[in-house]
Amino acid sequence: MEVCPEQSALLCNVWRAACHQYRFDRVAMATQKMKWTGPDFVVIGAAKAGTTAIWSWLRTHPDLFLPDVKEPGYFAFADRDPRPSRGPFDPKYISSITTKWSAYGALYQYSAGRKCGDVSPVYAVSETALPRLRSCRPDTRIVMVLRHPARRAFSQYLHHRRDALEPLDTFEAALAAERSRQKQGWSWAHAYAGGSNYLPQIQRLMGNFPRQQILFLEHEAIRATPEVCWHRLCKFLGVATPPMPDNQMVNVTEGLVATPSRPFFERMVRHPGSLQKKLKRVLPGSARSAIRKVLSGRSVPVATLSTDTARQIMRLYKADLPDLRARTGLPLHWT
Repeated sequence: MEVCPEQSALLCNVWRAACHQYRFDRVAMATQKMKWTGPDFVVIGAAKAGTTAIWSWLRTHPDLFLPDVKEPGYFAFADRDPRPSRGPFDPKYISSITTKWSAYGALYQYSAGRKCGDVSPVYAVSETALPRLRSCRPDTRIVMVLRHPARRAFSQYLHHRRDALEPLDTFEAALAAERSRQKQGWSWAHAYAGGSNYLPQIQRLMGNFPRQQILFLEHEAIRATPEVCWHRLCKFLGVATPPMPDNQMVNVTEGLVATPSRPFFERMVRHPGSLQKKLKRVLPGSARSAIRKVLSGRSVPVATLSTDTARQIMRLYKADLPDLRARTGLPLHWT
């Protein structure tokens, strides 16, 4: 039987809709079957303070379950578009965010009775994430890691420079542009100094969860005494303490020696888009590689954090240190 083009297109659309509904039903059934009520514990940040190391450690524990998606971000982006309205962003990060409760629960469908965790640094700076988490799981345990404010901010800047997500070639220029960028709707991760403003983050945290459900760690301690931090984590989460995992991941910007000299073109190279798909159809691989090499240009050496800039950031938050020490119980020897 011959099928006209219109009928063929209609059949294709019906088939796609049926497949989509099937996948949706599978996710919904899995979520309903496990009676998903939310994570048992959450690591809320701070970004660039050691959350990747903690995520990799906890994934090795036999009594804990963390999904392959490191930063689901559900409680910050529930039922809304996670893309910033302005500025560059990482499409891989955006595509990994879950904005629907059923999809979020599906990440944990194979937890098999283990305690479930979520590591999403955006929760520390989000104004809606912690209230939403409390309404879902008021008994959730929270882990927050703090890092020297200036070093954390600079590490975030280097991360963006490495991934061609920061067009300004000096940290000082990015700091000067930060306030206007945030007003324009740039990504939360582009708030370099703002992300190190820990006191309002901790006040919001303690306003939603009791102190006994919160564990504070310090980035410097994770680096210096990881075994002690591992023991504290396991005890806090109520699980046995197996030997320290071997996969001690370090901050991805440490050891970075160069960043792209042409961030705009590097972003086109690193993050696939419609232009690349079109070029792939008409150009061989060798030609595309040559184009990428020319467009990316030479890398430029990574600048170091200047003493003056570090002091400038510390002056913003120096008055908060006594309160931070009292609330967290951490020494916080930051100068």
